[in-house]
Amino acid sequence: MISRIMTAIFTLGVGLTLNALPTVAIQKPNFTGIWALDQAKSDGLPPSVDQTVTIVQDGDKVDVATKTTSERGEQNSKSSYVLDGKEREATLAGPKCQTLSGRPATLKN
Repeated sequence: MISRIMTAIFTLGVGLTLNALPTVAIQKPNFTGIWALDQAKSDGLPPSVDQTVTIVQDGDKVDVATKTTSERGEQNSKSSYVLDGKEREATLAGPKCQTLSGRPATLKN
């Protein structure tokens, strides 16, 4: 008799737990904010380098603005990313143009 009651309580508990799982929303991380380089925790950088990264995330779209200041002056860059799980093509600026398409980058001369 007691084992039947325990089995019924266990079955009811498992059923209620499984029924409640779909109502729990899994939130995606949001990286919005201003991120500053911590020289004390960084290796291999000249002491005159200062970097600030500003991230704005709206749903699946992420905009990244980077400001780097050193004795060579100030450099700014901006990038945008879509985090929807679909393969996309992106062109990155630099000494050699890089085109990414869900695979390792290939350098073009």
